[in-house]
Amino acid sequence: MNSDSILPMGDEDKSADNKAIERALNQFFTKANGIVGSEANYQVLLAVELEKEYPGKVRREHRMAETGRGGVDVVVLSEEGEALAAFELKGGAYNSRNALQDVFTEDGNCQDMNKLSKLKVVPAHRWLVAVDAIELGRSLSYRKQIRAAETAGSYNVSFAYHGHGDKTFLLAPSGGRVRYPEIGTMQPEISGKSIDLSTLITRQGVERDLIAASQSIQLEADIVTIIYRSLLAQGYSAKQIALETYFNFAPGNMHQRPDICLFAPGVDGHFNLYPEGNTSRSYDSLKLSMLKLLVEVKGGRPLLGKKDSTLQNIYRKDIEKLNQWKVVINGAAQRLSLDIPDTAFLFIGVDLRPYPIHHDVLATISGIANENNICFHYVHSPN
Repeated sequence: MNSDSILPMGDEDKSADNKAIERALNQFFTKANGIVGSEANYQVLLAVELEKEYPGKVRREHRMAETGRGGVDVVVLSEEGEALAAFELKGGAYNSRNALQDVFTEDGNCQDMNKLSKLKVVPAHRWLVAVDAIELGRSLSYRKQIRAAETAGSYNVSFAYHGHGDKTFLLAPSGGRVRYPEIGTMQPEISGKSIDLSTLITRQGVERDLIAASQSIQLEADIVTIIYRSLLAQGYSAKQIALETYFNFAPGNMHQRPDICLFAPGVDGHFNLYPEGNTSRSYDSLKLSMLKLLVEVKGGRPLLGKKDSTLQNIYRKDIEKLNQWKVVINGAAQRLSLDIPDTAFLFIGVDLRPYPIHHDVLATISGIANENNICFHYVHSPN
């Protein structure tokens, strides 16, 4: 009789989940290596890796009663729809700084540890995941990593950490010992493929994947995740797909960032504002010269009860936002002595309502998009 056969009832499932989570974290850290930008890039990439282990059960920005109005970055649901595992992510760039500088205290504490401790999820499946963008200087030294793992454990929270370029990652499940598994093979320095807009959105691409995954959609963040996953499946690299990309010339304020940007491969994950955090330099020229597609997305269950006229106004605002992006991008290119980028601007409306938007309303929205030279793609996918 082997040791697995004498485990208490249910422990076999817990062990399987622990292994699945570790596999997902390993692949996540491997593919996030070298990507610097907003934290959303890490959230969506972890969601994609967890989806491989838990098809149809992964949600982003998932709202739970224990957290009030705020959501949890990534959640895996059980067959009954309850939270099976929960993940809060920290990392990336904030202005010129490594984002981890702002969230971990000297004693290794992080506010999200307390947040995770309140969830009705077993401690081994409550994860605080940190990615250290070494381009901006390592924020968590070995000593601070251990302190963070110990502090997380005091909250009954698990902790995982990887610094870009490290050959191993720290894995500290709540109640278990600290381990350092090796991460997978590093990605090539420049990876991905050239952009093919003619096939990217079609029924063989993003639209097909949105329809197939409609039952997994709760919020707009889930739609963005499905599009991101579809782009990866089409051969694009995580180092050329950016969420909430930082630009110094962003319209409005720095919180106004595109849902998705698709770059030529040469951007190589440099989605942040400044090389090595040096504010006297900028990545704007690199990103502008590589920017091929800028996408805004609208949809999710909050729009299920909206009338066609309301949906038209919501869509129109995002089309106008894209037009504003087009104006500031062209202006920035001129100031930087660059050719006007051959960037496409795309708005995707995903309608989960039982009946599609009326064709007259759809024609009006299409007309507004055409007037602004914005691509408009409507996907009716009843939830």
